[in-house]
Amino acid sequence: MAMTTSFDALTHGAPLVVLAPHPDDESLGCGALLAQAFAAGTGALVVCLTDGSASHKGSRRYPPSRLAALRRRELEEAVLRLGGTPRDILWLGLEDARTAGNPRIPAVIRLLCRTCQRLGAGSLFATLETDPHTDHKTAAAIAEAVAARVGLRHFGYPIWTRWQRPDFRADLTGWTEHRLPPGPHAARKRAAIAAHRSQLEPLIDDAAVSFRLDPGFVEDLSTGPELFFERSR
Repeated sequence: MAMTTSFDALTHGAPLVVLAPHPDDESLGCGALLAQAFAAGTGALVVCLTDGSASHKGSRRYPPSRLAALRRRELEEAVLRLGGTPRDILWLGLEDARTAGNPRIPAVIRLLCRTCQRLGAGSLFATLETDPHTDHKTAAAIAEAVAARVGLRHFGYPIWTRWQRPDFRADLTGWTEHRLPPGPHAARKRAAIAAHRSQLEPLIDDAAVSFRLDPGFVEDLSTGPELFFERSR
C-alpha cells in the first residue's frame, strides 16, 4: 500500500534521526525530509556509519584517509545546504564496505539507542534492507535493532533498489510505502546532493577503481518523491 504523506505525518513533531551508510545517502534518500526538519526547528541528526573511503580504490592522490576526510567535509557542506550545522552530524567512521560482521556494531547500536533517547527522537530512517550494498544492509539491521529497543518508528529508504530494481516492492509485502514530495525543499535537496562532488564529478582521476553516480539516478532522486517504507506491525 502506497500513500502520499507529509512531514508532520512522518514525525509527529518529534526530532528525527537519519542513518546513512555513506556520505551522500542522507541527501539522496532523505534530503527533503531533513531540509524540512531543519526549517521547522523540530530537530534532526544525520548519523554517518562509514567513512566513505572505498569509492575510489587505488588512488595515490586520495588514499583512504584523505578520501575519508574529503567525504566528511562534503557531508558537512551538504548538511549546511539543507539548513543544518556540523553539530547535526554524528560521524561514526567505520571502514567503508567492511561493516558486515564488524565487532563495533553492538557498540554502535548502544550509542544510537542513547543518542535517540537523549534527542527525544520519534523516528529513525535508514537505508532499506533490500539495497544490495553490504553497508546499506548493515545500516538497515542497526536501525531495526535501535528502533525496537527505544520504541521508534523505523522507516527504510531505498537507494540502489530504487534505481536498479523496478520490481523491488515485490519483496516488501507487509510494508507501508510513504511518499514525501520534495515540494519547496527540492532546491535545497539538489544543492545538498551536489555538495558530494567526489561522487558526481571526475574529481579523482587516478583511481584504479573509480565510482561515479549515474546522472539519471541522481536526477530521479533529486526530483521524485522520497520513498519511506514502514513495516506493518
